[in-house]
Amino acid sequence: MSSFFRKIKHLGKAYKETFMLRNGKVFLEKLIKSCDNKRNPIRCFHENELKIATKNYDRQKVITTGLGYELFKGFLHDYPVSIMKFVNSDYAAEFCFNNIVFASQMNHKNVIRLIGCCLETENPVLVFEYV
Repeated sequence: MSSFFRKIKHLGKAYKETFMLRNGKVFLEKLIKSCDNKRNPIRCFHENELKIATKNYDRQKVITTGLGYELFKGFLHDYPVSIMKFVNSDYAAEFCFNNIVFASQMNHKNVIRLIGCCLETENPVLVFEYV
């Protein structure tokens, strides 16, 4: 019985690694194409950090929903953040990567700042400052 649960746990870890490699590859390709060799630091978060920050994506933490995403309010290291989780769909990953690339290059007082992302999930999760 315990070997069964170990296999399931190992399988979950394998999926996370697969998502991380696939999403990381696409993300880096898009970011490199768009930033013209300029440094662009954004932080990578672990899936568990974001689950804790949003109390496992509690429905009461939803700020708004949009076409293909949900925006949650959470706290990371006692700092308020907005966490954008994409709904599984055919275009979600592409939309997400475009958001990462454009948001990471924005620096304006009227635009919320991208802090980082989580690439361990099927569709990456974005973390923005909370205003």
